[in-house]
Amino acid sequence: MTEAKPVRVLALDGGILMGVMPARILERIDAEILGPRTILEEFQFVAGTSTGSLIAAGLVNDLDPKSPAELRQLYQDKATTIFPRPSIWRRVSTFGGLRCPKFRADGLEQVLEEVLGDSRLKDAKTDLLVPSYDSVREAPLFFTKKKAVSWPDTHDWLLREICRASSAGPTFLPAFRVDRPDATPPRHFEFTDGGVFANNPAMCAIAELWKNDPRPEIQILSLGSGSHHYRDATNFEGAEPQPTMPKDGCNYAMSDIKHIVKMMMDGNANTVSFQAQLLLSEGKSRFRRIQPYLDRTTEDDALNSSEQALRSWIRAADAAFEFHRKDLEAFFAD
Repeated sequence: MTEAKPVRVLALDGGILMGVMPARILERIDAEILGPRTILEEFQFVAGTSTGSLIAAGLVNDLDPKSPAELRQLYQDKATTIFPRPSIWRRVSTFGGLRCPKFRADGLEQVLEEVLGDSRLKDAKTDLLVPSYDSVREAPLFFTKKKAVSWPDTHDWLLREICRASSAGPTFLPAFRVDRPDATPPRHFEFTDGGVFANNPAMCAIAELWKNDPRPEIQILSLGSGSHHYRDATNFEGAEPQPTMPKDGCNYAMSDIKHIVKMMMDGNANTVSFQAQLLLSEGKSRFRRIQPYLDRTTEDDALNSSEQALRSWIRAADAAFEFHRKDLEAFFAD
């Protein structure tokens, strides 16, 4: 009897414009490791949160699938469309993002429509999972191809809608409000960024695949969007900590919102990496985490749409790829 092959999963973290890093790593894998094969031929399941959902949906959409190189270029070409420099009036009227979101959603929605068109979740080329948070019901919601195929009238969405739902980052983009009059009963949703609870979607993918018995063997490639603290987020030895607390020793204030959001995202991503590695440590299941290391010269504002910031993130992604090249070659050799 032929032994079943493990299900190979690609998990993509949130990280706003720092999503250019996982896109760049995939580009290098595609060009230098896979040979004539493609990324989609290597993975049977793709999960993406926030900016990771854009990469995931771009790869698997049925109407016009994008290559990793095209997705990396998308960040460089469209960063200023998604996050233009706010006018003085916008900065003043929003109190720097404290009164209402720092940016409008028009630019992001324009880019999502250009990239994904009218592609639908049920038609994705592989199994797909995208998390978001429904503020109306105060509960997480998982968009999956499996549910979209099983219940298309109520669970199928345009890919651009689920990416918008997963990318509504608190303080910098408005919630995604949408009505589904076709549902029974009709429903109103207000979606917030999936990164508030699942910035690293690897555990969501494991849970989705292991809902039923027998549980399949799983291999996961988890790509992060950069961290200042750990070269390998599954190895907590040799950390290079940098002080982030205010010098007066007080707790964070609203003026430190950027650091608060970053702590929440990194804390979730690193915890999930630790849990997934433990769960997949036996048998043929494997977990490989690639987290680009951001040194003191690397831009740390994920909303910075300048060419300089994007180039610094691409350099960090290239360094992470080279650091993990042998691990990646082994991962794809099986």
